[in-house]
Amino acid sequence: MNYKEKAKSFIYEFYNVEVGYEAALTFQIAKKCALIAVDYLIEDEESYNNGSFYPSDSWQQVKKEIENYEQ
Repeated sequence: MNYKEKAKSFIYEFYNVEVGYEAALTFQIAKKCALIAVDYLIEDEESYNNGSFYPSDSWQQVKKEIENYEQ
């Protein structure tokens, strides 16, 4: 799965969530949720590496794709 496909997957995981009686998140809110999730992954990876390794660029690339993704 490339970065753009992963970004789309993250967004639509949130977009398809029902939050109430027959209600779903809007695309923009789903996109923000996906960005929050990716930020946590980036933060965890940086903490896990504890400075001894360079964090991978993968999640940063996914984040950029989410930011640029249009419905």
